[in-house]
Amino acid sequence: MTPPELRLADGKAAAADSARRPAAGSGAAALPDPLPVPAKAAEVDLEAAFCRLLRRATLLDRAREKQAKAAHDAQRELLVVLLELYDDLSALGESVRVQSGREDVGIGAMRRKVLGRLARAGVRQMRLDGRLADPQAAEIVGSEPRAGVEQDTVVQTVSEGFWWGDEVLRPARVVVAAGVWAPAPAGTGPGGAEVSLDPGED
Repeated sequence: MTPPELRLADGKAAAADSARRPAAGSGAAALPDPLPVPAKAAEVDLEAAFCRLLRRATLLDRAREKQAKAAHDAQRELLVVLLELYDDLSALGESVRVQSGREDVGIGAMRRKVLGRLARAGVRQMRLDGRLADPQAAEIVGSEPRAGVEQDTVVQTVSEGFWWGDEVLRPARVVVAAGVWAPAPAGTGPGGAEVSLDPGED
């Protein structure tokens, strides 16, 4: 005969086992057994382990930043090379135009193709004429007096500048207005040229 204490223990074990199992027809999945805890888990220094994890994350971030900078510098170098090719094509096209009196269609097409590739990479031409020269975006190579034009206003672009996103890919070389700015006298136009104020005069 089974002792009462043993029968009670067997009954509690059976009840616990039935509680972990889903009822017949309920459709619920059986609960998984808990994962065993490693014997030395209590000996782990959680603070030291967390510090090691942070150091590894920092090293990974630095490595990614270094790789991103290297890729950025390589792309910038390639874009500068394309700009130099664009300049060479522009100079060649101008030389052919002066000598022959007409533009070379092939050179013009190649120039536009290079400019299109630059545009797809986020490169765009600076539009500085008529604006105050920005020393971050333009190099002033000369100045000339202009009546009615504020000092340091760009009046001529000698060499085109280009943006790459918000970054200066190549600064422009410009000529600016010189002298103290003063309003142009009545009856004069840009550069001090006289203009007629009589609408009926030819």
